[in-house]
Amino acid sequence: MLVTVSDGKPLVKVIDFGIAKALNVELTEKTLYTEFRQLIGTPQYMSPEQAERSGVDIDTRSDIYSLGVLLYEMLTGETPVDPQRMRSAAWGQWQRMIVDEEPSRPSVKVSTTLKSNEDLAKQRSIEPAKLRRLLSGDIVWIVLKALEKDRSRRYATANQLADDVDRLLSNRPVLATPPSKRYLLKKFVQRHRNAVIFTSLLLISLITGLVATGFSAAWAIRERNAAILSQKAAESQTLQVRRLASLAGSPLLNKIEADSLAEQ
Repeated sequence: MLVTVSDGKPLVKVIDFGIAKALNVELTEKTLYTEFRQLIGTPQYMSPEQAERSGVDIDTRSDIYSLGVLLYEMLTGETPVDPQRMRSAAWGQWQRMIVDEEPSRPSVKVSTTLKSNEDLAKQRSIEPAKLRRLLSGDIVWIVLKALEKDRSRRYATANQLADDVDRLLSNRPVLATPPSKRYLLKKFVQRHRNAVIFTSLLLISLITGLVATGFSAAWAIRERNAAILSQKAAESQTLQVRRLASLAGSPLLNKIEADSLAEQ
Protein backbone atom coordinates (compact mmCIF):
# COMPACT_ATOMS: atom_id res chain seq x y z
CA MET A 1 0.00 0.00 0.00
CA LEU A 2 1.47 3.33 -1.08
CA VAL A 3 0.16 6.76 -0.14
CA THR A 4 0.90 9.66 -2.44
CA VAL A 5 -0.51 13.13 -2.90
CA SER A 6 -2.72 14.01 -5.84
CA ASP A 7 -4.27 17.49 -6.23
CA GLY A 8 -3.33 18.23 -2.65
CA LYS A 9 -5.13 15.17 -1.29
CA PRO A 10 -3.71 11.85 -0.08
CA LEU A 11 -4.22 9.03 -2.55
CA VAL A 12 -3.80 5.38 -1.62
CA LYS A 13 -2.51 2.95 -4.23
CA VAL A 14 -2.47 -0.81 -4.01
CA ILE A 15 0.81 -2.19 -5.31
CA ASP A 16 0.90 -5.99 -5.44
CA PHE A 17 2.33 -7.33 -8.67
CA GLY A 18 2.16 -10.85 -7.30
CA ILE A 19 -1.55 -11.01 -8.13
CA ALA A 20 -1.63 -8.75 -11.17
CA LYS A 21 -3.98 -10.06 -13.83
CA ALA A 22 -3.71 -9.74 -17.60
CA LEU A 23 -7.02 -8.46 -18.93
CA ASN A 24 -6.38 -7.32 -22.48
CA VAL A 25 -3.05 -8.97 -23.25
CA GLU A 26 -2.79 -12.46 -24.66
CA LEU A 27 -0.80 -14.79 -22.39
CA THR A 28 2.29 -16.51 -23.80
CA GLU A 29 4.42 -19.39 -22.61
CA LYS A 30 6.74 -16.83 -20.99
CA THR A 31 3.96 -15.21 -18.99
CA LEU A 32 3.62 -15.99 -15.32
CA TYR A 33 0.01 -16.75 -14.50
CA THR A 34 -2.03 -18.22 -11.67
CA GLU A 35 -3.96 -21.45 -11.98
CA PHE A 36 -7.55 -22.01 -10.92
CA ARG A 37 -7.88 -22.16 -7.11
CA GLN A 38 -4.15 -21.55 -6.68
CA LEU A 39 -3.31 -19.95 -3.33
CA ILE A 40 -2.11 -16.40 -3.97
CA GLY A 41 -1.59 -13.36 -1.81
CA THR A 42 0.32 -12.32 1.31
CA PRO A 43 -0.62 -14.74 4.12
CA GLN A 44 -0.99 -12.27 7.00
CA TYR A 45 -3.45 -10.18 4.93
CA MET A 46 -5.32 -13.18 3.55
CA SER A 47 -8.96 -13.82 4.45
CA PRO A 48 -9.98 -17.15 6.03
CA GLU A 49 -11.88 -18.23 2.92
CA GLN A 50 -8.75 -17.64 0.83
CA ALA A 51 -6.52 -19.56 3.24
CA GLU A 52 -9.00 -22.39 3.69
CA ARG A 53 -9.32 -23.01 -0.06
CA SER A 54 -12.81 -24.41 0.51
CA GLY A 55 -13.89 -23.71 -3.06
CA VAL A 56 -16.26 -20.85 -2.17
CA ASP A 57 -16.29 -17.84 -4.46
CA ILE A 58 -13.99 -15.09 -3.24
CA ASP A 59 -15.83 -11.78 -3.27
CA THR A 60 -15.54 -8.22 -1.96
CA ARG A 61 -15.77 -9.41 1.64
CA SER A 62 -12.31 -10.91 1.28
CA ASP A 63 -11.00 -7.44 0.45
CA ILE A 64 -12.88 -6.10 3.48
CA TYR A 65 -10.96 -8.57 5.62
CA SER A 66 -7.64 -7.40 4.16
CA LEU A 67 -8.62 -3.78 4.83
CA GLY A 68 -9.43 -4.79 8.39
CA VAL A 69 -5.95 -6.28 8.74
CA LEU A 70 -4.44 -3.06 7.41
CA LEU A 71 -6.49 -0.92 9.83
CA TYR A 72 -5.52 -3.24 12.69
CA GLU A 73 -1.85 -2.85 11.77
CA MET A 74 -2.18 0.94 11.53
CA LEU A 75 -3.59 1.01 15.06
CA THR A 76 -1.33 -1.54 16.78
CA GLY A 77 1.80 -1.70 14.65
CA GLU A 78 1.30 -5.42 13.95
CA THR A 79 -1.00 -7.64 11.93
CA PRO A 80 -3.52 -9.82 13.83
CA VAL A 81 -1.41 -12.93 13.17
CA ASP A 82 2.28 -12.47 13.94
CA PRO A 83 4.21 -12.74 10.64
CA GLN A 84 7.18 -14.27 12.46
CA ARG A 85 4.96 -17.13 13.63
CA MET A 86 3.75 -17.59 10.07
CA ARG A 87 7.26 -17.69 8.67
CA SER A 88 8.26 -20.40 11.15
CA ALA A 89 5.04 -22.41 10.73
CA ALA A 90 4.24 -25.14 8.24
CA TRP A 91 1.64 -24.73 5.49
CA GLY A 92 -1.26 -26.24 7.44
CA GLN A 93 -0.32 -24.46 10.67
CA TRP A 94 -0.50 -20.92 9.31
CA GLN A 95 -3.71 -21.80 7.50
CA ARG A 96 -5.23 -22.73 10.88
CA MET A 97 -3.91 -19.48 12.35
CA ILE A 98 -5.85 -17.48 9.77
CA VAL A 99 -8.98 -19.63 9.86
CA ASP A 100 -9.29 -20.41 13.58
CA GLU A 101 -7.40 -17.86 15.70
CA GLU A 102 -9.54 -14.90 16.72
CA PRO A 103 -7.66 -11.57 16.63
CA SER A 104 -6.80 -9.99 19.95
CA ARG A 105 -8.48 -6.69 20.75
CA PRO A 106 -6.21 -3.84 19.62
CA SER A 107 -5.73 -2.65 23.21
CA VAL A 108 -4.60 -6.15 24.24
CA LYS A 109 -2.31 -6.40 21.22
CA VAL A 110 -0.65 -3.10 22.08
CA SER A 111 -0.18 -4.12 25.72
CA THR A 112 1.63 -7.31 24.67
CA THR A 113 3.68 -5.92 21.78
CA LEU A 114 7.40 -5.35 22.04
CA LYS A 115 6.95 -1.70 21.20
CA SER A 116 5.96 0.65 23.99
CA ASN A 117 2.77 2.66 23.87
CA GLU A 118 4.90 5.80 23.74
CA ASP A 119 6.70 4.61 20.60
CA LEU A 120 3.44 3.69 18.88
CA ALA A 121 1.89 7.02 19.81
CA LYS A 122 4.95 8.92 18.59
CA GLN A 123 4.88 7.12 15.23
CA ARG A 124 1.22 8.09 14.86
CA SER A 125 1.67 11.69 16.05
CA ILE A 126 -0.77 11.17 18.93
CA GLU A 127 -0.55 11.33 22.72
CA PRO A 128 -0.22 7.91 24.44
CA ALA A 129 -3.32 8.56 26.57
CA LYS A 130 -5.35 9.45 23.49
CA LEU A 131 -4.11 6.34 21.70
CA ARG A 132 -5.26 4.19 24.63
CA ARG A 133 -8.68 5.84 24.56
CA LEU A 134 -8.87 5.33 20.81
CA LEU A 135 -8.06 1.63 21.12
CA SER A 136 -10.91 1.15 23.59
CA GLY A 137 -13.52 3.06 21.58
CA ASP A 138 -15.93 2.25 18.77
CA ILE A 139 -13.11 1.79 16.28
CA VAL A 140 -12.47 -1.57 17.94
CA TRP A 141 -15.86 -2.85 16.78
CA ILE A 142 -15.23 -1.56 13.26
CA VAL A 143 -11.93 -3.44 13.07
CA LEU A 144 -13.30 -6.64 14.56
CA LYS A 145 -16.34 -6.56 12.26
CA ALA A 146 -14.03 -6.28 9.25
CA LEU A 147 -11.95 -9.18 10.64
CA GLU A 148 -14.87 -11.54 11.23
CA LYS A 149 -13.98 -15.13 10.34
CA ASP A 150 -17.57 -15.63 9.20
CA ARG A 151 -17.73 -13.43 6.10
CA SER A 152 -21.52 -13.08 6.39
CA ARG A 153 -20.89 -10.97 9.52
CA ARG A 154 -18.39 -8.62 7.85
CA TYR A 155 -19.23 -5.42 6.02
CA ALA A 156 -20.80 -6.45 2.73
CA THR A 157 -19.16 -3.61 0.77
CA ALA A 158 -16.31 -1.15 1.09
CA ASN A 159 -18.92 1.64 1.18
CA GLN A 160 -20.42 0.17 4.36
CA LEU A 161 -16.99 0.10 5.98
CA ALA A 162 -16.27 3.68 4.85
CA ASP A 163 -19.67 4.80 6.13
CA ASP A 164 -18.96 3.38 9.60
CA VAL A 165 -15.57 5.11 9.63
CA ASP A 166 -17.34 8.39 8.74
CA ARG A 167 -19.78 7.78 11.58
CA LEU A 168 -16.86 7.32 13.95
CA LEU A 169 -15.12 10.50 12.78
CA SER A 170 -18.33 12.53 13.10
CA ASN A 171 -19.05 11.12 16.60
CA ARG A 172 -22.16 9.26 15.46
CA PRO A 173 -23.06 5.73 16.61
CA VAL A 174 -21.32 3.13 14.48
CA LEU A 175 -23.20 0.20 12.97
CA ALA A 176 -20.64 -2.31 14.18
CA THR A 177 -21.60 -3.63 17.60
CA PRO A 178 -20.14 -6.17 20.03
CA PRO A 179 -21.06 -9.78 19.17
CA SER A 180 -23.77 -11.42 21.27
CA LYS A 181 -22.94 -13.93 24.01
CA ARG A 182 -24.69 -16.61 22.00
CA TYR A 183 -22.46 -15.91 19.00
CA LEU A 184 -19.32 -15.92 21.18
CA LEU A 185 -20.37 -19.25 22.69
CA LYS A 186 -20.94 -20.66 19.21
CA LYS A 187 -17.48 -19.52 18.09
CA PHE A 188 -15.91 -20.99 21.24
CA VAL A 189 -17.55 -24.35 20.56
CA GLN A 190 -16.37 -24.26 16.94
CA ARG A 191 -12.79 -23.48 17.94
CA HIS A 192 -12.65 -26.11 20.69
CA ARG A 193 -14.99 -28.73 19.25
CA ASN A 194 -13.04 -31.80 20.44
CA ALA A 195 -12.51 -30.41 23.95
CA VAL A 196 -16.19 -29.44 24.21
CA ILE A 197 -17.30 -32.92 23.08
CA PHE A 198 -14.96 -34.60 25.56
CA THR A 199 -16.04 -32.31 28.39
CA SER A 200 -19.73 -32.83 27.53
CA LEU A 201 -19.33 -36.61 27.58
CA LEU A 202 -17.48 -36.36 30.87
CA LEU A 203 -20.23 -34.21 32.39
CA ILE A 204 -22.93 -36.57 31.10
CA SER A 205 -21.10 -39.52 32.66
CA LEU A 206 -20.68 -37.62 35.90
CA ILE A 207 -24.34 -36.57 36.02
CA THR A 208 -25.45 -40.13 35.18
CA GLY A 209 -23.26 -41.46 37.95
CA LEU A 210 -24.61 -38.92 40.43
CA VAL A 211 -28.21 -39.77 39.47
CA ALA A 212 -27.55 -43.49 39.84
CA THR A 213 -25.84 -42.90 43.17
CA GLY A 214 -28.77 -40.75 44.29
CA PHE A 215 -31.29 -43.49 43.41
CA SER A 216 -29.16 -46.09 45.18
CA ALA A 217 -28.87 -43.88 48.25
CA ALA A 218 -32.63 -43.21 48.27
CA TRP A 219 -33.36 -46.96 47.95
CA ALA A 220 -30.92 -47.73 50.78
CA ILE A 221 -32.55 -45.09 52.99
CA ARG A 222 -36.04 -46.50 52.28
CA GLU A 223 -34.85 -50.02 53.08
CA ARG A 224 -33.21 -48.84 56.29
CA ASN A 225 -36.34 -46.97 57.38
CA ALA A 226 -38.49 -50.02 56.59
CA ALA A 227 -36.15 -52.21 58.64
CA ILE A 228 -36.29 -49.76 61.56
CA LEU A 229 -40.11 -49.71 61.43
CA SER A 230 -40.24 -53.52 61.32
CA GLN A 231 -37.85 -53.73 64.28
CA LYS A 232 -39.93 -51.24 66.27
CA ALA A 233 -43.14 -53.16 65.47
CA ALA A 234 -41.54 -56.40 66.58
CA GLU A 235 -40.28 -54.79 69.79
CA SER A 236 -43.76 -53.40 70.44
CA GLN A 237 -45.37 -56.82 69.98
CA THR A 238 -42.81 -58.43 72.26
CA LEU A 239 -43.44 -55.82 74.94
CA GLN A 240 -47.21 -56.38 74.69
CA VAL A 241 -46.81 -60.16 75.04
CA ARG A 242 -44.64 -59.67 78.10
CA ARG A 243 -47.24 -57.40 79.67
CA LEU A 244 -50.01 -59.94 79.05
CA ALA A 245 -47.84 -62.69 80.50
CA SER A 246 -47.18 -60.67 83.63
CA LEU A 247 -50.89 -59.95 84.05
CA ALA A 248 -51.74 -63.67 83.71
CA GLY A 249 -49.87 -64.47 86.92
CA SER A 250 -51.16 -61.59 89.04
CA PRO A 251 -53.71 -62.07 92.00
CA LEU A 252 -56.05 -59.48 90.52
CA LEU A 253 -56.34 -61.41 87.26
CA ASN A 254 -56.92 -64.69 89.19
CA LYS A 255 -59.74 -63.07 91.22
CA ILE A 256 -61.38 -61.73 88.04
CA GLU A 257 -61.25 -65.18 86.47
CA ALA A 258 -62.71 -66.81 89.66
CA ASP A 259 -65.61 -64.34 89.80
CA SER A 260 -66.32 -65.01 86.15
CA LEU A 261 -66.53 -68.82 86.80
CA ALA A 262 -68.83 -68.33 89.81
CA GLU A 263 -71.26 -66.30 87.74
CA GLN A 264 -71.33 -69.05 85.16
